[in-house]
Amino acid sequence: MSSAPNDGPLTRQDLDTRTALAVFVRPSCPPDAVRTFETAFARGRDFADTWSARPARAPHAHESVDALAALCTARLATRGHPYHPHFFAVLDARTAADGSALLVHDIDGAGALHSLRCTPASMPVLLTVLSTGHTRIADVLANDALPGEEDAFVYDVPFDYAARQSNVRVPLNQFLWTDGPVEGFRTARLSASETAEAGAGVLPETDVELVWFGEPAVDDVLLLYGAHADGPDERRYLVGAVGAAEA
Repeated sequence: MSSAPNDGPLTRQDLDTRTALAVFVRPSCPPDAVRTFETAFARGRDFADTWSARPARAPHAHESVDALAALCTARLATRGHPYHPHFFAVLDARTAADGSALLVHDIDGAGALHSLRCTPASMPVLLTVLSTGHTRIADVLANDALPGEEDAFVYDVPFDYAARQSNVRVPLNQFLWTDGPVEGFRTARLSASETAEAGAGVLPETDVELVWFGEPAVDDVLLLYGAHADGPDERRYLVGAVGAAEA
């Protein structure tokens, strides 16, 4: 495995396909709070906001925000995985207390860090508008936070698409885990029959492959299964389904 990009720097088009969010979990954030974050984040995903959160507890849980930004720039600006190198979130003691997470945007990977606390169900849509340049974290704080209270402010514009979703938690030990495409990554696989069995009649019979940066923060994976639209135009998706673009 190599930790270097294999085809030169990522292009704007490359970044537009990157919709996995690295989520670094501090030791002060317990597993139940991680699962609550994942569930709420998934609930906020709509058709155009196809971000997925992948919490990891090790080996980077103790590093500073600046160090995590540098890590993302170095490790996530590689190919063969769906992570966006310019965004990440941190779950900490405050997450356990009020459910919020720290969302960090390293604009263009140049070390210009902007961050705000955000409720998880607000994150997918916010990430979409941030990644497309329709707003900036600085604009959100300037418009919504009171002067001097930026650190206490929590961005809370949640969405709820749970009615379109049938997400399923699958224990880590049901996946086949192998080294990933790049150093620091691991790949988790389920065969079609294993996916159907794990889904207990909910998930389709299809191979699943997920690329994970770091060690998963809890002992199960939330598989995201849902519909892009209601009614006759409904199209269902399973994040990680082999043969489909991973979101």
